[in-house]
Amino acid sequence: MSSDSEEDEGVEDWGDLAADLACDDDSSDDAEPEPAPESAPEAMPEATPEPAALGVARRGQLSNAEFEAEFRHRAPVLLAGFAQGWPALSRWSSPPHLASLLGQEVLVLRSPDGQRFLKRDCEQLRQPFHDVALQLFGPAPTSPEAGRMYARAPLASGLRSEVDLSGLETLVGGEVFKDANSGVWLGTAGNVTPLHYDLCHGFLIQVLGSKSVTYFEPDDYRCLYQRAENPELSQVDLDAWRLGEGREELERKWPLFGDATPRTVRVEPGDCLYTPPCASKPPLPTAGAGSRSSLQA
Repeated sequence: MSSDSEEDEGVEDWGDLAADLACDDDSSDDAEPEPAPESAPEAMPEATPEPAALGVARRGQLSNAEFEAEFRHRAPVLLAGFAQGWPALSRWSSPPHLASLLGQEVLVLRSPDGQRFLKRDCEQLRQPFHDVALQLFGPAPTSPEAGRMYARAPLASGLRSEVDLSGLETLVGGEVFKDANSGVWLGTAGNVTPLHYDLCHGFLIQVLGSKSVTYFEPDDYRCLYQRAENPELSQVDLDAWRLGEGREELERKWPLFGDATPRTVRVEPGDCLYTPPCASKPPLPTAGAGSRSSLQA
């Protein structure tokens, strides 16, 4: 099992925007979890009391042969500046332009605790993409204190026309990324995705704002405390652990977690982060508390 957690850190004021691309045709957010392998989650946000986090491999360029030999199905890797040539990186920073790119309603998640976002635990709404984009990136964006949101839009219409997937398709040996398996995430700075693992290959490309992602080694699997009813999720509240809230109680509930070794990476605009299947990555919820919304493709 590999697990990860993510935290949106934002741009200047309130949000985060990124593109999330899945390579496997038969995987989705709602896919039934497969039995977890005898390994541990890979990603979680780093915490002060945790051991010093190890790094994630970082490359400027990567050939298909290198990707297949070193990373595919094996380990995460950050491709620095991989998408710097995307039109989205310059054009989506204009809120009116971004809001005009998709004329349909999109899924909006509202977290029960106002910070941690897991689809099955959240209130799910439908709102026009235009309104969501302006709420997060407009001249008077909604602040985190006024209520956090996480929205997922399809990679379609104008959004799709300003994203170039040819470089990724070359990286994976000519496989085609289906638009139906890809999406654009927009969220308030400071949002946290709880520790979990995914069932498909993931390519996260940051467009606005930044994101911190923490992975755990497969050998840490037994330290991450699967949920019995949802084995793809961890019971550990990584954010609370990192902040030291109620440390004695947390150590009593999850005594082995302190032995796990995190690997944390920060994703900046233009960067591409590859996560192999069953690798975990939780977002860090503190560093972006004062910045703007984030957008990922």
